[in-house]
Amino acid sequence: MSQTPSKTRPKYASPTIQECLCEITFKLDENQSADRVSNDFYNRVKNDYPFIENVPIDSYTFDINPQEELSSLQQERIEIKRFRHRDSKTLLQLSTERLVINCLPPYPGWEEFKKLILQSFQHLSDITGIEQVSRVNLRYINRIERTADEEKLSTWLKPTQYLPQALCDSSVALYFHLETLLSNEEVVAIHVMRSESQQNPFGAFMFDIQCISGIISAEITHFAERLESLHDKGSDVFFGAKTDRLERLLKGELN
Repeated sequence: MSQTPSKTRPKYASPTIQECLCEITFKLDENQSADRVSNDFYNRVKNDYPFIENVPIDSYTFDINPQEELSSLQQERIEIKRFRHRDSKTLLQLSTERLVINCLPPYPGWEEFKKLILQSFQHLSDITGIEQVSRVNLRYINRIERTADEEKLSTWLKPTQYLPQALCDSSVALYFHLETLLSNEEVVAIHVMRSESQQNPFGAFMFDIQCISGIISAEITHFAERLESLHDKGSDVFFGAKTDRLERLLKGELN
């Protein structure tokens, strides 16, 4: 499998990543059975993901009348298949239109996470024969523990083209959301907020980075190239904002 080489990025001893995930949205042909797809998928991954759960969730869609305002909200109860790795650190979640690959701490590094994504997507592609995916969302949720009551965000993150100075100068309860179109194909969405914690009286800063692509080919080389591009965009957001103190935290020097 040909793959675009990754940018050289440092691998840290103490990453702040609380969760990373890749959400792939697709559409099955009308003649394909969702049960057959999930069963075939499980047969391919069961050696590493032997634990399977049926998880009901609520799905919401809006019915909009072109001549009027929002007319109705439709709620549907759907079921997803959740496949849990034997080490309990990785989850694969499959529904009729979405495959989600979740990775919990400790973060294994991009090369390992990318390998997991591509393997899972290859299984889906082989089973369904899909020719394109409608959306890919590569998401990294970082949690940075605060160390003092008056500690400002600027202790850890500095102003960038995505993070304004006023946000970084804040120490009180905060919430910031930004979405920006990087090209006709890619969007970056950033959430920054202060989170309370029972374990830490000072709480934590959450730095949530999502890099999203629209419709792309399901051909594995094209998919891998777009995935690499999304990761590069997210890395640029994170590394561009980290301060020297955050660098020390990532290296394990503040523990």
